[in-house]
Amino acid sequence: MYTRPTEPRSIGGVLDDGFRLWKAAFSKAWPIALMGQVLMVIPLAIYWVQFGAPIGAKQVAAAMMFNSVGLSLAYLVFSIAAIGFHNAVIAQTDASTSTAGQSIGESLSIGFRLLGRAFLLGFLVALAVRCRWGCCL
Repeated sequence: MYTRPTEPRSIGGVLDDGFRLWKAAFSKAWPIALMGQVLMVIPLAIYWVQFGAPIGAKQVAAAMMFNSVGLSLAYLVFSIAAIGFHNAVIAQTDASTSTAGQSIGESLSIGFRLLGRAFLLGFLVALAVRCRWGCCL
C-alpha cells in the first residue's frame, strides 16, 4: 500500500515512493485499462471481417477510403468511450494514494462523468496545436 511521505526525501526515497505508488495503482487499475483496450478491438474486428484486410495503423483512413461511414462512426464512438476508461484509470490511480480504496465501478462512474470535459479539453488542445502551426480556420 502506498503512503504519502511525511518529510522531505532523498532522490532514492522519491524513486522508492514512485515505485510503491506504481505498484499500488497498477494492481487496481489494470482491469479498467484492459476493458478499455478490449472495447477498442471491436471496431478493428469489424473492419477485419468487413474488408478482410489486415488490421494496421491506418485502419481509420482505409475505412474512409472504402466509404464506410458506419465503421468510421463506430470507431469514433468507441474511441470516445475509451476516453472514459482512460479517465477511470486516472481516478483509480488517484484513489490509490489515499487510505480509502475505490471500487472499479466508482472509478468508471467518475471516468464517464468527466468524459465531456475530457473530450472538450482534447478538442481545444488539438485546435490550439493546429492554430500554433498556422493552420487555424
